[in-house]
Amino acid sequence: MEQKYQSYVQKMQQIMDLQASIAVLSWDKEVNMPAKGARHRGQQVATLSALVHEKLIDPALEELVNELYDHRAQLDAIPAKNIERSWD
Repeated sequence: MEQKYQSYVQKMQQIMDLQASIAVLSWDKEVNMPAKGARHRGQQVATLSALVHEKLIDPALEELVNELYDHRAQLDAIPAKNIERSWD
């Protein structure tokens, strides 16, 4: 289960990295971006958002979370809680 949990962590970290990038781009749009950059920035945010969505609905991630949820008693408390939150 530990190896499967590490795979889950890696997948979730990629999603969080993309979401953090979206947040930085959105902040920059509000603070620094030149007026003519809005179209390009919107496209960048849309592309990253689509990637996040694809990763979140990936059947392989769903299968992994379901399997980990079914075996969460074999995990330590924090990993088990992470899986429960993802499963909800």
